[in-house]
Amino acid sequence: MVNEFLPYIDNWAVCDSFSPKVFEKHKDKLWQQIDEWLDSGFAYMVRFGIVMAMKHFLDDNFDIAKFERVVCVKSTEYYVNMALAWFLSVALVKQYDKVLYILEGRKLDVFVHNKAIQKAMESFRIDKDKKNHLKTLKIHE
Repeated sequence: MVNEFLPYIDNWAVCDSFSPKVFEKHKDKLWQQIDEWLDSGFAYMVRFGIVMAMKHFLDDNFDIAKFERVVCVKSTEYYVNMALAWFLSVALVKQYDKVLYILEGRKLDVFVHNKAIQKAMESFRIDKDKKNHLKTLKIHE
């Protein structure tokens, strides 16, 4: 039923607030769907996949391969790139030492890279020392 609804999503607010509770009970099936959504080519379906990965796979279910799968998404769509930056900033809050390499290695689009740093800098959940390091990673064009 989720897949029937997703093509009708046409804005970030609906996309980000739609989060079926049943996903909590079926993480394996959810990841399979996220993988498909990330490849769909439809902006809000891709964004939905990123947001679901953020909500369900950055805590106890963290897996570096899944993290890399999400951050390797490439798009020219503003709302997809904002979701990627949001995903990375939350990953920095929850798994800082495990995901920092992605910024240190400058592996992302410049917009996503810098926006993720900006969002992380705005977080109250990242300490001052980590924020100081993040500042040094900003890409200046």
